[in-house]
Amino acid sequence: MPEECEHNRDVLLHLLSNYGAIVVPAFSSLVAEAIKRIADSVAYLLRTDLIKDPEDLHFGPSPLKDRGVLRVASAGESVHLRNDPSVLCPDWKLPKGIGEEYTQIAREFFRCYVATISFIPGMNRKLDPLEGNSFNSAFPLADMTAYLLDPLDLTDCRYAKGEVTRFRDTLIRQIGEI
Repeated sequence: MPEECEHNRDVLLHLLSNYGAIVVPAFSSLVAEAIKRIADSVAYLLRTDLIKDPEDLHFGPSPLKDRGVLRVASAGESVHLRNDPSVLCPDWKLPKGIGEEYTQIAREFFRCYVATISFIPGMNRKLDPLEGNSFNSAFPLADMTAYLLDPLDLTDCRYAKGEVTRFRDTLIRQIGEI
């Protein structure tokens, strides 16, 4: 785990540990180490530039941006809830009309949760015992995270020049294949 992802992992771990089981009841069967693995993976996969600047997020991949100054989460308390968690329940969904920003942030979290749940051995079956489908748990977790997370609580990730170049080359190649 890169050091720069640790703070974001801690923010996600707080949200998942306290509210994950409310929207995905099977989450309550996970041990603390499994929840930490999910938070680790999502923090590592997360493109914080898309969370902090959701107007730049479009459907599909977006180019990585070179940022001059990295934004660091405010010191002190690391988690500030953006909305009231008392409305959460197993059937909860992002409220209609809440704003496109929330939907776009949820899309980025959905991408990370699906990958995480799919690649951790046995996690599909733990979170969706009947079907073993990562989408069934990723949707509510992504919506819950987007709803509660204050984007200012996240620290920007650094992209090495080679990472940005490789990402752009991959993006160009994939667009060419379409």
